[in-house]
Amino acid sequence: MSDNSFSLIASQQFDIQMNSKQWRMDTFNQLSKDFQLSGVSIESVSEEFDLTEIMRSITDSIQSVKSNKQQWDNLNYRIDLPTKIDIDCLSIEEASRLFLLRCFQKVWIRKHYSNSISKDDVNDIEEHLKP
Repeated sequence: MSDNSFSLIASQQFDIQMNSKQWRMDTFNQLSKDFQLSGVSIESVSEEFDLTEIMRSITDSIQSVKSNKQQWDNLNYRIDLPTKIDIDCLSIEEASRLFLLRCFQKVWIRKHYSNSISKDDVNDIEEHLKP
């Protein structure tokens, strides 16, 4: 699957799934972990994980770190943005949404593939053997 088609699928899923409190929570937790691992603090959000509140928290953190090149580069590396995106040309709001979307992709991939049945699963091995 090409990068563009995955981006389209992830973007469509993002718009649908972020209506769910569990998806917002999982995505924010991934984002928070990535921020912490890059040495950038991010304000926690309420239990309701309102999308507007999440975006404000991301925007505030980006504003505080964007002028520090080393921290900014560490954050972009940790979030793992595609290299073809020039993050410095984006507004803070666009960067915030992109960071959130990228963290959503990480969560979506983890959930999507962890729910798939592994062919190496001991309980399932006989189903994959030829007669």
